[in-house]
Amino acid sequence: MYHGTSVEFGKKILIEQKMRPSRGDDQWLGDGQYFFRNDFYAFRWIVIKYTEGFKNNNTKKIELIYDHYMILKADINLNPDRVYSLYDPIAHANYMNLLDLLQEKQEYSEKYKNKEIVDGVVINILFTRMGYGKRYDAVEAMFNISTRSKRKTRFNSFSEYQVCIKNSDIIKRIVKFNNENVPEQYIKTLNDYNIIKFGNTRGVGNARAINYKTTHAYKYK
Repeated sequence: MYHGTSVEFGKKILIEQKMRPSRGDDQWLGDGQYFFRNDFYAFRWIVIKYTEGFKNNNTKKIELIYDHYMILKADINLNPDRVYSLYDPIAHANYMNLLDLLQEKQEYSEKYKNKEIVDGVVINILFTRMGYGKRYDAVEAMFNISTRSKRKTRFNSFSEYQVCIKNSDIIKRIVKFNNENVPEQYIKTLNDYNIIKFGNTRGVGNARAINYKTTHAYKYK
C-alpha cells in the first residue's frame, strides 16, 4: 500500500516506523492512517497538495515535487475478515441505514444539530461507539471519480481504492518508495487522467516543462 506525505513527516515516519493518524469527522473514512492500493493515486495526492501550496506562484515545476513530498510504501497485514468493506453490499446497506438514521435524529444531537452528517461522522460512530473497532482493523472503499468523457462506455469514471487503518499494529515495514526523479510514466498517466477527467484535449507537457497552471487539468476540486 502507498501513502503520500511531506518530506518532513515522511522522514519521521521512516525513522520511527509509525504513522500519525489523520483525525476528524471530515476525513473520508474517519480517523486512521490512509493508504492507496495504487502508487499513482499516492502521486496524484501529493501533486494536489504540492500545487495547492503554490497557488500564487506559476514557476513551480512538478519535477521538483519530491523536494517537498514523498511516497511511502508499507507492508500491511490485511486480514479480509477484519476489513469493513464499503463495497460489500451488506456492509454498504448497513452503512446507508445508519446514515439515514443519524440524519433523522440529527436535530436531537447537540454535537451535530448544526453540522452536516458526512461519511467520516458515520464511520467514526461505527468504530468508536458501536464496537466495530473490536471487529475490524480497517475500513476500505472504492471512490468513483466521475469524468467529463463523452465516450460510450460503462467505464466513464476512475475507481480510487483507499483503505483507512484503524489498528496500527497491522502496519509493518515502511520504506520510501519514490526515487529522486518523477517517472515519465507518472507524467503520462497524470496527463491522460486529466484529459479524461476534465474532457480537455490538451496535455500538460513533459516532465521538464510541467507547470500546474499550464491547463485547467490541475483544477482537481
